[in-house]
Amino acid sequence: QHYFIQSNLRVMYLSLGVALIFPVASYLIINFLLFLQRRSFRHIPSLPIPWSFQWFKGHEPEFSRRVQADRNKHKGIVMGEMVPEGNSTINILFLYNQGLILVTDVPIIAKLMTDRKVYTKRPLFGIWDSMDGVRIGGKYGLIGDIGSEVWAAKRRVEDKAFSKGALKETMEGMIRISHSFIDAMQRKADANETFDMNGPLTLSAMQTIAKCGFELTDEVIKEQTDLILDALNAANVCMGLNMKDPVGFRMPWKYKHEKAEMRKYVVPVREFIKRTLTADMERVRNKNTIVAHLIRAHDVSDQLTLDDIVDEWVIFFAAGMETTATTMAGVVWHLVRHPDVYQKVQDEVDRVYGDKEDLEFDDLNQLVYLEMVIKESLRLKGPAPVVAKQMADDMSVTVNDWYFPKDSKFTILVHKIHRDPLYWDDPLKFNPERFAPGKQITPFSYMPFSAGQRNCVGRHFAMVEMKVLLSQLVRNFVVTNGRPSETDLILTGDFTQYPMGGIYVNIRNRNV
Repeated sequence: QHYFIQSNLRVMYLSLGVALIFPVASYLIINFLLFLQRRSFRHIPSLPIPWSFQWFKGHEPEFSRRVQADRNKHKGIVMGEMVPEGNSTINILFLYNQGLILVTDVPIIAKLMTDRKVYTKRPLFGIWDSMDGVRIGGKYGLIGDIGSEVWAAKRRVEDKAFSKGALKETMEGMIRISHSFIDAMQRKADANETFDMNGPLTLSAMQTIAKCGFELTDEVIKEQTDLILDALNAANVCMGLNMKDPVGFRMPWKYKHEKAEMRKYVVPVREFIKRTLTADMERVRNKNTIVAHLIRAHDVSDQLTLDDIVDEWVIFFAAGMETTATTMAGVVWHLVRHPDVYQKVQDEVDRVYGDKEDLEFDDLNQLVYLEMVIKESLRLKGPAPVVAKQMADDMSVTVNDWYFPKDSKFTILVHKIHRDPLYWDDPLKFNPERFAPGKQITPFSYMPFSAGQRNCVGRHFAMVEMKVLLSQLVRNFVVTNGRPSETDLILTGDFTQYPMGGIYVNIRNRNV
């Protein structure tokens, strides 16, 4: 009996020892591997990481603390604020096993944006593939693809959707939508009420991309609007959680409500898109619209399926709606707080329109000051505060004496560069004259649409759309500040930014 007890005790002690040794050994191995990884970036300035039991988390605890302190602030802006003023233009942030190189050095950015040998893909966009088993944007879209030959061939085809000829055809539809927008503004003027301009701008941006880009009818748009908006919102929420807490997001018991909402709305939207494409594919294939070029772009490879076209549809629709609406909201916010600028825009619009009811395509180039205002608003309140890039996993590079090992991940702090006094005099001041014809802007110090070979494919489409809608607004109405006490436009969002509290204005007819 004594021997039996002794044997059981030995087994128990051995089991207990193994139970203790295994997690301790795992913890030490993980920390050692992280130490080796971080050591490869030791030449890049970094915030100190306190030696503690949580050392393996890197800067994540401080990052999370700052995010929790201001949940509405974009995570990319939080990253930029973690770098003390006066620090190097290159810094690195460690989040668990991810080393994110934060860049505000414009010459290095130029290299990252233009040299095809330096990078092949964008990090973070793996979340576009799918989340919690729900397909979002897939692997082969213009955003998520790693830069393959298929991607390059598709981009060449899709670029044609935004050629001068295609935009000229599309502008007719934009003008019709601007008339509907003006009718809605007239009802607001008749009601003499303070209202949030962001709602009508978002609806107009959605109608523009839906009708002019994807040839959806008024009935379909009306029927699907709420579902599409709910799907985009649910996907954005989950993408934000995935970026902030990539480990926790993969745990089935965490964020159950948010995942359920995403599944509830995204899956039906993808099915709606698939039905629409199947029914209309042959009818629209040879047209000059965005959806037609998306269809033709997928003829470049037999590896691409109908689901890949759906992926591209989702990406183009989301990007074409939300970012354009946010930009127009920012323009209105600045105009109503700068009456002198508003008057200059109105004088230019009156001169260009003359006695015409609508703009002609060639008139767009004459709206020079309006474009200056749009560009300055994008500089201060753009929807994309950061750009993410990743080097090829088989190549290291040295740029301006900085060595970057293979597979390095970069976060370009666009928000911070747009406010850097090195490139902008009095950078926090709203001053459209910065973009006057002939003024020199340092290359890659202004990147509201990203830059290089993977810049925003729809940037010209967006500019035409904004000029048409905003020129109609200032031509027909006087818009004034509905909340003079608000001194700053607060943007929020996890992926792209949008106005948090609305753009409240009053509006009246110009002839009153």
